[in-house]
Amino acid sequence: MRAGLAIAVLLALAGCSSGDKKAVQTDSRVERCTQRFLDRIGGDAKIRSYVQRTYCEPFTRKGWVYADGTLSIGAQLYVLGGTACSAVRLNPGGSTTTIPCDRRPLYPLDCAVLQYVRRNEVRTYLHKLERSHTVSCDDGTPLDKLGAR
Repeated sequence: MRAGLAIAVLLALAGCSSGDKKAVQTDSRVERCTQRFLDRIGGDAKIRSYVQRTYCEPFTRKGWVYADGTLSIGAQLYVLGGTACSAVRLNPGGSTTTIPCDRRPLYPLDCAVLQYVRRNEVRTYLHKLERSHTVSCDDGTPLDKLGAR
């Protein structure tokens, strides 16, 4: 009986101490990302849960959350083009053709996620966009104020 109890205790301790290091890192990235959003927007437990499930967990799984909780530009690009979208064109004779939606960024630019992307990545991204368009934020945020530090 004592041997069985000792083995059970050892197994339990081994299970606790051999936790998945990647899972712990992922959890902390999700938490830091979530907290960055909440620091900016405020909110209660429901908002925290929404931000965590909708943004931080998926972005972390895709590798777009840094250890400090800031996002990579991949998160912005995903938000801009991540929706399932297609249009149907009616052809002469009644047949239809499915065509993909235009995935180019809309102007003014949706800047919400850019608030959480590292500033150097935001600047590089905006510089590329500004080569061919006049860029402004849909919410009026000045471009030089975008990006997380």
